[in-house]
Amino acid sequence: MSFFIFISLFYYLSFDEFSATTTLLYTVNHVSDHASHVSDVFLLLVKLCVAAIYVLLFYLFRRYFAFASRYIVLISVCIYIATLVLIKVVLPEESSLQIFLWMFIYVFSVAVWNFAYISLSKFKPNWSQMSLLLPMWRSVAVTSAPIHRGIRDFEYVYKQDGVERTSCQISGLRLLYWSLLIRYTGFFVSDVVFGTTTLSYVPFSFHLPNYFGMPFDIYYRFSIPLWKSWMGLFANSFIFLTVNVASLIGIMVSVARMCGFRFYRNTYKPYLANSFHDFFNRVFFFYNELLINFFFYPFWKFSKVLKLPKKTRLFLVTFFTVLIGGEIIHFMRVFRGLENLSLIDMFSIYAGRLPYFFLLGLFSAISVVSKGKSETLPKWYIQGPRVFFYFALYSICTLAQSNYTRMDFVEQIKFFFYFFGW
Repeated sequence: MSFFIFISLFYYLSFDEFSATTTLLYTVNHVSDHASHVSDVFLLLVKLCVAAIYVLLFYLFRRYFAFASRYIVLISVCIYIATLVLIKVVLPEESSLQIFLWMFIYVFSVAVWNFAYISLSKFKPNWSQMSLLLPMWRSVAVTSAPIHRGIRDFEYVYKQDGVERTSCQISGLRLLYWSLLIRYTGFFVSDVVFGTTTLSYVPFSFHLPNYFGMPFDIYYRFSIPLWKSWMGLFANSFIFLTVNVASLIGIMVSVARMCGFRFYRNTYKPYLANSFHDFFNRVFFFYNELLINFFFYPFWKFSKVLKLPKKTRLFLVTFFTVLIGGEIIHFMRVFRGLENLSLIDMFSIYAGRLPYFFLLGLFSAISVVSKGKSETLPKWYIQGPRVFFYFALYSICTLAQSNYTRMDFVEQIKFFFYFFGW
């Protein structure tokens, strides 16, 4: 059985998705021609190493440390960071071992979330455990689609009955149409506010300069009135949530449903939210699921040693779950492109996202603690402004991470207060 698990892991790591690793690494640290010629061999060794590590972790957590299965992500993060430090601080550039470890980092950062869910199904047979590792899809936003659990979901979402399967397929078709409508609505807003030409038939536009992707000092020179700056802020958030989140993931889920698999929607009726945390959960369902499974529960268990009131612990755990968990998830996803920087520069640039996770964690923690009993949905003229308020809070959070790869932490803070007239 150990051999079967190892082969299954190796098969997963042999998907085309990882073949791009070789090409990516040719540009890392000006890799020499000799290193590029042997990189295919290194990639083979990397796959074997990643598979071996997770076979070991799988058996350790399943047989001896089942009570701590949710800590597998935190252990994996330690391995990830230790490898990164070894590459940047200890090893000489362009060495064979450094190239090998870079490839390990690339593969590891993508595979870790699939592997993590292995530990949550302790009572399933080994062959079923390994089926977790066959992802259905890969998206632009790694944490926004139900890719992490793979086909573990199949056994309880696949509709065998003809009537249920037909109903599931119809719901998938409806979701596909709805996702496409949302996508083109986002394009329309972009054309109207920023003057883009995604849709050629938009009759008018405000032609606002878009701060997203623009150096802040250039944006300052336009002397844009605050109300127009806020219009651009809300437009950016709306475009991201519609085009990149609700639409793309909705299309993926709709295809799965048309194949007979009733997966949950990642974005589901955010206009019914009764709190900021509920709003965020309705927009990023699978991302929240990842945070809860592998960060909230371990932190909550640790918080029990603190002699604090339950609400205080809930506030702190929610805050640090979003702050630490969000930083870890996104760093392991988007660190690519920063390889040529030193370790300190890499982390200092990525620190530009700290204000985003800080505000998001703060708003979420306040929302969770202050949330009362479930209430009936109020009238539309009350619910509408309330949901817009949640959307505005999220937009403020996204503002705090604008162009974080180009601007340092201080510039991020200055730009944030610029929108408040300070």
